[in-house]
Amino acid sequence: EIETWILRLLSAPIPISGRTRLELEIVDRRYGPLLIFALPDTTRFSLSDYPLHLPLELLGVELALQVLTLIMFERKVILHSRDMNALSLSILSLTTLMYPLQYMFPVIPILPTSMAGAEQLLLAPTPYVIGLPASFL
Repeated sequence: EIETWILRLLSAPIPISGRTRLELEIVDRRYGPLLIFALPDTTRFSLSDYPLHLPLELLGVELALQVLTLIMFERKVILHSRDMNALSLSILSLTTLMYPLQYMFPVIPILPTSMAGAEQLLLAPTPYVIGLPASFL
C-alpha cells in the first residue's frame, strides 16, 4: 500500500509558483483531507509591520544567519538586550525571515520580569525564541 502512495506522489505534476496548486488524494476522503501542495508566489514576501533588516544590522549578517539557523534547527534561542523595542522587533523579524516556513513553537518577544516564575519558562523542554530584557538578569 505504501508503494501506491509513493507512485502517486512521483507521478503528480509539479506546481508552478504562484499559479497552480496540486491536490492529492492519498487516502480516501473518509479517513483524511486532501493534501494540498503549492509553491509560494516568488514575487511576494509575507506581510510584516516591522523592519526585517533590523537583526542583520544589530547582530551582523553572519551572527544573524547563525541565529536563524538555530531557529530553523528548532533549538532554544534567547536574545538579550537593553533596548526592548529592538529586541522584540528583531525576534519577530527573525521568525518572519523563515518564510515560506512558519515557526510553530513559542515566540516570546519580551519575557516579562514582573511575571512570577518567568525564569521557569527558560527550562521548558520545547524549542523557543525568547527575548530577555536587560532588567531580567
